[in-house]
Amino acid sequence: ASFYLTCKLGGERSVIVYLGHSNWQLNDLKWLLPLVISGLIVGRCWLWLMVLLRNVVLDRITRDIGLIALGGIAIYLATLFAPAINFSGMINFHLLATSWQHQSIAFLLLQSLLKLALLTICLNTGWLGGEIFPVLFCATAQGIALSQLLPQIDPIFLIGIFAISMGTVILESPLIAGGVMSIMFLPPSLLSVSLGLTAGLFLIRRYLAPHVSWLK
Repeated sequence: ASFYLTCKLGGERSVIVYLGHSNWQLNDLKWLLPLVISGLIVGRCWLWLMVLLRNVVLDRITRDIGLIALGGIAIYLATLFAPAINFSGMINFHLLATSWQHQSIAFLLLQSLLKLALLTICLNTGWLGGEIFPVLFCATAQGIALSQLLPQIDPIFLIGIFAISMGTVILESPLIAGGVMSIMFLPPSLLSVSLGLTAGLFLIRRYLAPHVSWLK
């Protein structure tokens, strides 16, 4: 709420960018569990790769000046060749609500891969920034890619479920992933589903994850 009011009173662009309209049906709920499991597995794989990249960087570059230089070079290259990934995910979320919904699967996966790599490098080389919006940006982009493979499901329903599930693993917080997606990026017609999923993931992470390592 504070973040929203700060942007509103400060004259910034709206932080609420709905990905589109959802006309989900009860029939779509049969895909809920497969989508959640897919999002959790994909999120776990990306988190493992991000940790691997972090370890590679920190093992090979030990001096602060070298780390800062690497981060600067990564940002410069992103500016030249993939400018859409070079800012907070919040700033460019409008792309996911418009033109990127018509991009190819390969484009969406490549852009999300590069953004996660850039995020990992920046966070571990001294460059300032947060991880919430970049991670949700990437999770949403991958949800859009998946929706192209499953056209029989309401696309915004699919994107929201997948993004919340994947974001929960990488951010290690279903309340952050589900809360931000539910309020800022998913239409009100999905609020009951997204909040219910968020609550379910919270309970799973709190009571089941300690006994199932890949859910942590």
